[in-house]
Amino acid sequence: MEDAKKHQEVILMQDASCLVIYDAYPKARFHLLVLPKEKVMSISELRSHHLPLLRHLHRVAMHVVSCLRTQAGAGKCEGFRVGYHSVPSLKLLHLHVISADFDSACLKNKKHWNSFQPPFFLDSVHVQERLAAQGTIDVDRQEAEAMLKAPLTSHRTSEVLKTIPALKEHLTKSKQPVSTGVLY
Repeated sequence: MEDAKKHQEVILMQDASCLVIYDAYPKARFHLLVLPKEKVMSISELRSHHLPLLRHLHRVAMHVVSCLRTQAGAGKCEGFRVGYHSVPSLKLLHLHVISADFDSACLKNKKHWNSFQPPFFLDSVHVQERLAAQGTIDVDRQEAEAMLKAPLTSHRTSEVLKTIPALKEHLTKSKQPVSTGVLY
């Protein structure tokens, strides 16, 4: 953030409030991060006065989704998840824009998969609603960490799979629509 010019190759776009970058380790065909320029370390630091910022980040994410759909071509993209990790590994607030195909060599383990599945992955609009209603976003860290250890469950069929290779094969073959989480 301090010197965005050094990282132009990963920046998709930016405005006065945020920066959109390609994820360094994408967990799907399309995986980007919307980062606010205002320094907020995590969703647990959010307060009611951050609502305009979150709404702006969401609008930018929706613009990115629209552009990616156009880039992918009609019917080639089944949808996107737009949200936050309840306990992020990157210690700077960031909004994920990730395609629901989860087709990536960087998707290597159960933690990777589960971190993009609800309830660990929090939809952007739901975060805004919670913040508006409660003034903060409280996350039970132990509960969230336990979610990362949950079984590998297909977001299409709710089938439990034993390994990441089995999950990836299932995702390649399954034609059912995504049945969990919010898709845009």
